Amino acid sequence: MKWLPIQMWMLAVILCAAVAAPGFADDIREITLIEGESIDLARVFWINYKTCQSSFIRVEGIDVLESPPGLSLSIRDEQVDTAPYANCGKKPGGTIVATARGIQEKESGPLVFRVRYQTQSGLEQSTHRFVINLYPKKL
Repeated sequence: MKWLPIQMWMLAVILCAAVAAPGFADDIREITLIEGESIDLARVFWINYKTCQSSFIRVEGIDVLESPPGLSLSIRDEQVDTAPYANCGKKPGGTIVATARGIQEKESGPLVFRVRYQTQSGLEQSTHRFVINLYPKKL
């Protein structure tokens, strides 16, 4: 597939937080969860910025590449707000949710995951990094 300059600026996955560039550890968002808590990590959508048309079809899967024990990821299918990245209102997509379960003692470490999703132009993917701190209910 040949990419036009405007298509290079189309976003596949938008994070509500800063996304780390290789070599810039300060850009990685740090998150703390207590046993049983959940947090929204990222919004997933794919749009054309000129027309605000969505070409997002569905999330194919989330591949957890690295994670502290007791953390799980899921997708909540929903209309997601494209702001502040685009002024296109809510569009089809989803929200990546992290949940802490079975935390017996403090755990910390990197979370690295890849989101695979289907668009009208084919399969796309993006990788995201966070630092996660997990705590049991009672310290």
